[in-house]
Amino acid sequence: MTRRWVRRAVAAGAVIGVLGAGCSTSDVDDAEETTTSAPGDDAGTATDSTDPGPTTGLTDTTIKIAVMVPDFGPLAGTGLVPELGAVAAQIESNVAYLNDNGGIAGRTIETSFHTFDPADFAGTSARAACIEATEEEKAFAVIGMPSWPPVGSLCVAAEYRTPLVTNTSVTPSLVERSGGRVFSTTMDLSRMFGAWATVLDERGALEGKTIGIVHGDGDETVVEATEVGLEPALAELGLEVAEKVVLPCTSTACEQHENAGEKLRAADVDFVFDVPGPVSSPTFIAAAHAAGYEPELTFSSTLINDTVAGFHAAEADKLAGMI
Repeated sequence: MTRRWVRRAVAAGAVIGVLGAGCSTSDVDDAEETTTSAPGDDAGTATDSTDPGPTTGLTDTTIKIAVMVPDFGPLAGTGLVPELGAVAAQIESNVAYLNDNGGIAGRTIETSFHTFDPADFAGTSARAACIEATEEEKAFAVIGMPSWPPVGSLCVAAEYRTPLVTNTSVTPSLVERSGGRVFSTTMDLSRMFGAWATVLDERGALEGKTIGIVHGDGDETVVEATEVGLEPALAELGLEVAEKVVLPCTSTACEQHENAGEKLRAADVDFVFDVPGPVSSPTFIAAAHAAGYEPELTFSSTLINDTVAGFHAAEADKLAGMI
């Protein structure tokens, strides 16, 4: 990464910190106040037409921040998605306070809001929001709200070379592909998956177990986290994975659950790392139990609530004490 992009990335980090903490900073002034030089001298896939330069969205008096807001639509109120409330109004209130108190380094914050569909796993809506924020609004930096997908992150940070701060998990390869312009407020997913195995081992939950893994192929970040986080962690603990099953997935569901259970049972697996998690796993669990296969299961998920528990109501008696 070149010096001018290091400066822009540092400035973006300062901007987001200020927006969240309600204070001002002089770090933004360190951004280079010059016109853009020829692109193509650092990582990423951007071309001349998509390189925004270090001062795009930044003037002596203003700074532009774009916010990517999920439209949870029919999922709102189900317990499956966070209740964000009136996002734009909340952020605008904070921005108004900051602007009334000098803005950021004396610059007035100008925000724009762009919605995306978190159920659009192909990323079409996220890419549209990315183009709006970068090409049309010329944002200095972008904030990705909950459920902002990897394809959107790469569009913003790699293709359009704009700093992005998101509260969704990322992986090492995504950060590398973005040229280091992606900043996440949550733990790296690969690191999280590695800790998943370590914590269970420390608690003695894996002792004497024949271990299996099941996951889908629909989310590249989850696939990577399994391959570079979970599996190496198990190997480092001296634990062998007897069988790993990858379910073929579409944008809405995974398939071949019965085959997955049969493969795990054939390998005598009695402890399964269920990577899809409690929301996506009822079909797999039901298929396994219908075939008389009832291994212990472990999830790594922050989404454990009454709504999700209801998905497993039919298997509740068999799951008790097994997860």
